[in-house]
Amino acid sequence: ISSLLLNSAVCGTGIDTVIVPAGASAEQLAALYCDVASMSARLKKPLSARVWPAAAAPNPLDPVLFSCPFFVDSAALPLD
Repeated sequence: ISSLLLNSAVCGTGIDTVIVPAGASAEQLAALYCDVASMSARLKKPLSARVWPAAAAPNPLDPVLFSCPFFVDSAALPLD
């Protein structure tokens, strides 16, 4: 996720609809939101931060499969 955040410096998306492990702690999520907010303030542009803790993925890199045609199967990304 940190490399996605680095890309936010040159684009305007932030961390958008990223799956994280269900075991992610509140502290890890808060740190991610603070990083996005800091970058948004420093660059003076809006950045989003939508992460989905997925019950189907208790660990990083566990696969997450969707039955909805609007979502793509993916893996939970580690928060470090």
